[in-house]
Amino acid sequence: KVLARVDNGAIASQVNELVTLIRSHCSAASNSALRQSLETLGDRRTIECWGRGWLRKADRFPAPPVSGGADFVPISPAQMASTGRRFRNCLETKIGHVLAGRMAFYEVPSFRAIAVAVRLEDGWTVTRVHGWANGPVDDVAVASVKMKARRHGLRVLIPAIGETPITKLFD
Repeated sequence: KVLARVDNGAIASQVNELVTLIRSHCSAASNSALRQSLETLGDRRTIECWGRGWLRKADRFPAPPVSGGADFVPISPAQMASTGRRFRNCLETKIGHVLAGRMAFYEVPSFRAIAVAVRLEDGWTVTRVHGWANGPVDDVAVASVKMKARRHGLRVLIPAIGETPITKLFD
């Protein structure tokens, strides 16, 4: 069933990486559990949806790049679904990026904002700040997030309004 959906080597490699990611972060992902879930995979359900379902069950998480504090709070993969619902955004779909160590998210409660950090070759950088429903935040909030991120040892590269953020490369 799965092999019928994998029609080239690049996709096969991605599926293999996904299974490795699932196994390293989900204690319930035994060979038999993975096999059983693949056997019940319907024709309309994609491998991506299957993988996201497993990643929602993750119970082993990487540490955030910085521990943050009361007003710069790391959002763990376990909290991403509920935080995404609360902020009405797609945060839940980024769990794989967090588990793979490519992205990290921080809540800034005083501004009802989420800061996005990406891992670049030379370290972690905050590249975006989102408000409710991925809306913009005001200049005061952006300045505060920049200060908090730098205070916690993160670099900041937040584009001016209208510029394309570097993290669009990861979407």
